[in-house]
Amino acid sequence: CSKQRLLFLLKYGFAYVRMDREIDGKIESLDQKHIMRYQQFFATLAIIDKLNEGIKSGVIWHTQGSGKTALSYHLTYALTDFYAKQNKVAKFYFIVDRLDLLEQAFSEFEARGLEVKTASTRKELMAQFRTNSGKTEITVVNIQRFAEDKEKVVINDYDTNLQRIFIIDEAHRGYNPKGCFLANLFDADQDSIKIALTGTPLLKEERASWKVFGNYLHTYYYDKSIQDGYTLKIIREDIETSYREKLSEIY
Repeated sequence: CSKQRLLFLLKYGFAYVRMDREIDGKIESLDQKHIMRYQQFFATLAIIDKLNEGIKSGVIWHTQGSGKTALSYHLTYALTDFYAKQNKVAKFYFIVDRLDLLEQAFSEFEARGLEVKTASTRKELMAQFRTNSGKTEITVVNIQRFAEDKEKVVINDYDTNLQRIFIIDEAHRGYNPKGCFLANLFDADQDSIKIALTGTPLLKEERASWKVFGNYLHTYYYDKSIQDGYTLKIIREDIETSYREKLSEIY
């Protein structure tokens, strides 16, 4: 409850969300005030601490359902101010690997009042890479649209005050650190910040998430979510013998 934390929460920890819901057959808009959950709060502080140390890449391991998209929303404002103090303009990209995730992220960011853009083609994405609107915005990119694009990405970057920040959603899913479009995109801007979000990181030695994106910046595990009352504990129950015999007969 320090003054610094309270002021940080007041400045970056609130989102006013426009929710559309069907009530008695009619679509009505409801405004809700959402407050940053503590794992989002401390993850944001941890990211800022690491950036101050010069670390540009890392993993946020927060269990599924813990609000990683909401965390990304809060990060856009906190990191925009962080880089403004360095006379840099922060530009955000939210990377997904499925169309439904793009639509979900787009609607969640938009509901919170963030200006959201998408890029359907390489040309669109490259044009956005080189421009800056001056507004707090985020570009949501479905990387599967560029899966076949192996061509090297070249950015003629004359704007040295631009700081690109990539937030990679579901970072555990088959990301290849070499040869793919996303890797080429990262290589084109060596100074970019890469924040990988996952609820279930890859742990196998050859493809471990931390080996691809760097060490864990912050963690919030399944057991903590259970203690907080956000996740129900999985209970394994054996099938009674009589049911097992019936199932065997059916099969």
